[in-house]
Amino acid sequence: MALVDYMPFVAAEVPSSKQFVIDGQQYTYRIQYNETFDFYSMIVSDVDGNVLYTTRIVYDLDLLHAIVTLGIEKLIKAFDYTSENTAVDSSNFGDPVKIYVLEDI
Repeated sequence: MALVDYMPFVAAEVPSSKQFVIDGQQYTYRIQYNETFDFYSMIVSDVDGNVLYTTRIVYDLDLLHAIVTLGIEKLIKAFDYTSENTAVDSSNFGDPVKIYVLEDI
């Protein structure tokens, strides 16, 4: 478990599961990769392993945009602070495109 500003996932470790506490809520976040269509997905599970939510990781889109019941008030977005990328793919996931945990402003 970690309190984070970004989730330290990198392409070389995928598929990968890590537990994080965000807004006081502990969940397991699993990242998977679809080689055929070159995209990543995120699966959110509770501490008992029950899948609560899945989504495709889309650049600069709140990954929890379609769910409000997790109790997380922050935005979770994949993007690149260098602004050199406009998509998430196997060539940039984890560096420089990271999954950031941001204040909703």
